[in-house]
Amino acid sequence: MTAVGSALDVGNLINGAFRPAGSGRTFESRNPANSDEVVGVFPRSDAADVDAAVDAARAAFDGWRRTPWPSRAAIILRASELLEDRKEELARLMTREMGKVLTEARGDVQEAIDMGKFIAGQGRRAFGETVPSELRDKWAMTMRQPFGVVGCITPWNFPIAIPSWKIFPAIMAGNAVVIKPAEDTPLCALRFVEALEDAGLPAGVVNVVFGFGEEAGAALVAHPDVAAIYFTGSVDTGRIVSETCGRMLKKCSLELGGKNAIVVLDDADVELAVDGALWGAFGTAGQRCTASSRLIVEHGALDQFTSRLVQRASHLRLGDGLDEKAKALTAKLDALEEKLVNPKVKSEQDVLNFQPKLDHQFVGIASVVSSADAAPTKASVELYGQLKQQLDDVLAELNGVFATDLADFNKAVRERDIPPVAVLPAKEPARK
Repeated sequence: MTAVGSALDVGNLINGAFRPAGSGRTFESRNPANSDEVVGVFPRSDAADVDAAVDAARAAFDGWRRTPWPSRAAIILRASELLEDRKEELARLMTREMGKVLTEARGDVQEAIDMGKFIAGQGRRAFGETVPSELRDKWAMTMRQPFGVVGCITPWNFPIAIPSWKIFPAIMAGNAVVIKPAEDTPLCALRFVEALEDAGLPAGVVNVVFGFGEEAGAALVAHPDVAAIYFTGSVDTGRIVSETCGRMLKKCSLELGGKNAIVVLDDADVELAVDGALWGAFGTAGQRCTASSRLIVEHGALDQFTSRLVQRASHLRLGDGLDEKAKALTAKLDALEEKLVNPKVKSEQDVLNFQPKLDHQFVGIASVVSSADAAPTKASVELYGQLKQQLDDVLAELNGVFATDLADFNKAVRERDIPPVAVLPAKEPARK
């Protein structure tokens, strides 16, 4: 690992050492708040590089699986303590690399800290079972055994938390890991793995291969020596991962996207509902699978709710996430999101509020779109951007329901196929 100007030139981390891609190709990670700043230069890996990482993981697996559970737990606990010591440094790196505002970046790192401490506690609770046997003079038992080499493919929106959700449990169970992090946040993932190595994790137990999904990610999923894949990403890519794992009879864990809605009924506390809608749509710049980018509002509350929502959204301060006053920053927009989050305005009813992009920044607009021009793609595809769409006639998958009357809430839940993820309280009814 070397420095090129202010940027790092980083290799794949394989068996504890940095290696360039066999092809020699590289890619850059840039600061979305300042596109002129290169955070790092990373190898654009392919199948040959994945082979090397899997070989290193296989070689490390036997010794690691024989390490007692409490000893593995001690390393994970120490890693979580190191993450805690480095929390501010990691949060600032995260904001520079993917654009999340600093308060949210700190929360991301804290999730990894908490996960490490929780998983470390499992080192003395990995219980099996003994059960009666139907055969004479026999008894039966179960015990926990590792799969072998596990592949982890993680996204950029929670670039330290999500790797912790996958890697900590995998190595706690005695597996070795190859992680292919998102090409937008490679340095965050590397810093997470470095905390494990600094805590005493043996070389080769966790290996990092950088690159793009269709090259390095696909090779990892299809590798015959990878026993399980843990993937977080889009629904379309998840289908490909699932199909490949199904054909190869691999274990597969998928965490995919969603297109979630909040329902506001006529008797809801409008200010409380607007608070929930703002956080649901624009928190983390709308770039999380639980983001509520759709609003379903009863006609009686529609005008007041819309007016307050547009007013509040127009006052969100866009800017560099390192600025403690910034409230929203969308990073890493791709062509689809550019098209949908910043649509061509056909009428005043299309986009209810609009703010210009900032120079030299990959910044999306905190937009509220009415159902007057509810294109099917906007209404059904996870956009990963700062867009809130109001649909006043449709009930679909629900994140939450704002209502005062519990009977109305129960009816909304009962008559839908999919219940809400969260019950969101409204104001107390007036006492008679």
